[in-house]
Amino acid sequence: MTTRRTPIKTEATSEDQSVTTLELFFDLVFVFALTQITALMAHDLTWAG
Repeated sequence: MTTRRTPIKTEATSEDQSVTTLELFFDLVFVFALTQITALMAHDLTWAG
């Protein structure tokens, strides 16, 4: 038995829609925090760590 997925609906963007500097800053902070957490977790790969 196979289930059908509904296709994802996309919406075209116009030329006047742009990314703000604040959005880019928060994206950068999120990625930096994620890499720091990953590095911290990978530092001690034991059950106690």
